[in-house]
Amino acid sequence: TLPIRDGKQLGRDDARVLLLLPNSPEYVAAYFGTLIAGGVVVPLPPKVEREQFHSVRNSTGAQHVITQVRTSRTRFDILGDGPIQSVLPGDR
Repeated sequence: TLPIRDGKQLGRDDARVLLLLPNSPEYVAAYFGTLIAGGVVVPLPPKVEREQFHSVRNSTGAQHVITQVRTSRTRFDILGDGPIQSVLPGDR
């Protein structure tokens, strides 16, 4: 399983994790952290269109998103519906 802070886990080792982050040190940390934990990285730009987000999420089976706090607030239109189990802040 993928260990996450506070004892939370992402589930199976091949869990798909959407990275909804700009090019930044946080992106690099989230990318390699996901790989080290046994997950599969699914990168998307923070300004992704809603239809493309849902298409990628549905085709990959991703249930977890790592994003910035401000992105999670402004992009609730794409994060607020669908089978996403967790949205983790990538900038804390």
